Amino acid sequence: GKLRRFKVYQDYKLKLKAYSKKRFDPFCRWDRITIPYKKDTYIETTIGQLNFFRWYIENKIMDYVTENLDNIERDMNKRNSTSKSRNKSKNKKTRKKRQELSVCAIKSIKKEKVKIIVKFD
Repeated sequence: GKLRRFKVYQDYKLKLKAYSKKRFDPFCRWDRITIPYKKDTYIETTIGQLNFFRWYIENKIMDYVTENLDNIERDMNKRNSTSKSRNKSKNKKTRKKRQELSVCAIKSIKKEKVKIIVKFD
């Protein structure tokens, strides 16, 4: 199939804005529903969780995480270790400021060289 660029963080934020947190939530908060599954078995979930997993599956996020797990873990460990060493050197008892794991997709620019042919008839 045709490859397309997908920015997880940006798309997640757009979905959150479109659905609201109550209707797009992976953590099964809010009002629960029960769905019959097989014989005498039920799944308890929320509309928000179903919407989240639909987005998660349609955009093949699990495939990406599976293929890039080592890189994701390295990035997380690197960022955690640098923030810990920075905190030790300051020797303050204040809470660590939150920061993104990776550069925000909205704040980054990607430059690409593309060959274009323009014809005038």
